[in-house]
Amino acid sequence: MTKIRIVLVLVVLALLGVQVAPAGADPRAERQQARERKAQLARELDGLRASEDELTNALRALDEQMLAQAAEVDGARQAVAAAENEVAEAERQVADTGQRIDGLTEAVVQRAVESFIRPAGDPVEDMVQSRDITEAARKRALLAQVAARDDDVIDELNAAKEDFEVSRAQADAARVKADERRAETEGRLAELATTREEKARLARDLETRASEVSNEIAAQARSEEELTRIIAEAEAKAAAEARRR
Repeated sequence: MTKIRIVLVLVVLALLGVQVAPAGADPRAERQQARERKAQLARELDGLRASEDELTNALRALDEQMLAQAAEVDGARQAVAAAENEVAEAERQVADTGQRIDGLTEAVVQRAVESFIRPAGDPVEDMVQSRDITEAARKRALLAQVAARDDDVIDELNAAKEDFEVSRAQADAARVKADERRAETEGRLAELATTREEKARLARDLETRASEVSNEIAAQARSEEELTRIIAEAEAKAAAEARRR
């Protein structure tokens, strides 16, 4: 009867995933095997718990790093907003300069047309045709003033074109800076997300393995307990038989 019980126990232990020796093996050897396996699992569990502690510390450090990087990301976003404002301002200046160029160009063209239609003529001839020297001098002064105004318009047009080029370059540079800062911000956010997910995955894996080891330790403990009971029954039976002899 005892041998049948031992076989049944070994079958149950096999179903629990505990390594057992063939039927008829010494229960003491089986119990020793269970104890050794349980000790091995306990050492593994200690290592897992230590790894969990290290991971917890790493996660804590990561949280601090994330807070610091979040502040940097916020600063980068503010820089992006500032750069975009620079772009908007530069584009506004470009638009204003473009309007100035259009207006000045129109003025120069209009003046050229008027000069073609009403040529200034020869100053000497004007003086001859004028009724007096005073009138001729006044005409010459007016012509000089018109010519000077034309020169001023042309100079202003050239300056406006230079301003246009400067404003355009500033707008382009501001846009590039905004794009670079935006890319840097997105890269940091992606890095944070990747690091967080990796740490979370490690934590889940460790927890899963620790749970598996704990379950196996419990199974080995049940095996040891059952084998101890079987050994005790066998020893009691042997003692009873010895007394009957």
